Amino acid sequence: MDKIDNCAKVEGIKTVSQKISVIMPVYNCEAYLEKALQSVLAQSVEDLEIIAVEDCSTDHSRELLCRLTQGEPRIRVLLNEHNMGVSATRNRALEVAEGDYITFCDSDDTVPQNAYAALLAAIGDKDVAMGGFEDLYYEKDTVARSEMQRIDPRAKESAFFALYSVWTVCSKLFKASFLREKQMRFREDMRVGEDAIFLAQLASYVPTYAMIEQSVYQYHHYQSENYRSLTHVYDLDIFRQHVECRYEIMRICRDVPECRDYVYQTSTGYIERRMHLLPYGEARQRGFDIFREYVKGYDFENRPLFFKAITGVEYETFLQVDADRYFELQDEMEPRERVAAQFDCGMIGLRWIVRYFKGWLKFKIQRNSK
Repeated sequence: MDKIDNCAKVEGIKTVSQKISVIMPVYNCEAYLEKALQSVLAQSVEDLEIIAVEDCSTDHSRELLCRLTQGEPRIRVLLNEHNMGVSATRNRALEVAEGDYITFCDSDDTVPQNAYAALLAAIGDKDVAMGGFEDLYYEKDTVARSEMQRIDPRAKESAFFALYSVWTVCSKLFKASFLREKQMRFREDMRVGEDAIFLAQLASYVPTYAMIEQSVYQYHHYQSENYRSLTHVYDLDIFRQHVECRYEIMRICRDVPECRDYVYQTSTGYIERRMHLLPYGEARQRGFDIFREYVKGYDFENRPLFFKAITGVEYETFLQVDADRYFELQDEMEPRERVAAQFDCGMIGLRWIVRYFKGWLKFKIQRNSK
């Protein structure tokens, strides 16, 4: 039994064939920790353990975690002696997990009711079961909008698409014996993208898998400037690691062309959006240069057309301008031009075009009537 400093020692429950270990890294999340824990404890699956690993928070997360643990035998607490980061923290929990199945939950998110029961019912003799997840965006304390992230339709054809298209480990239930057999661990040298690399590596072992339609996880996106978790701090180094992560995934799937193409397609837009988060000046210009090298580094079919559809900027122009001019060109592009480029590239179909123009026409009529 691991020593629990300043917390009561808790005996684990007896292991049975359907036990789930839920790994929860804890760092600077005192405002959300109790809600996250309660969402897991409220699951209809009775035989589970939460392995909460506190990673030397600078707020009161450690004290709160110890208090919430009192009288709750399903929570095991590990206290890191120094800040290790999310990957090493998860790896530490993997070493001691007793469940027959493994899943993950971040300490600022929640799990919908009956999600684990649905995954457990689906997995059967498979190595992995997975579902979609929801992004919940807050304005102050209220959810302003939500977006459902579903598994790619191509998932029926490939373990890579099944695992990587919904890139989080938190929406999946893994057979513990399979993870042990493949010696699966998170890359501790990566501060971001550890989920994506883990899943791409797992997919390379071609696991058997089951899928369900429902959402089994909820990501909460808060606006508080004071809130910082293990993966919510952003700078040029983090941006560079986002790019390095995608290079690594391309390397992992180098022998499967359709998977490489998929990573390139999805990563181009993802990296470009992250570039917008960089501060103005030298950091943004350096980020722009890194992004340009990534785009140029893979000879994707119809790259110019694809790039314009993703960014709104002509590819040849992108190769010649600096960061400031690039962002100016994006601001100058009319939305209908972007839609036309996406249609030409095959990213959207005629039905989407009709819906877009209906919405645009409705907006024009409403504005003119005022």
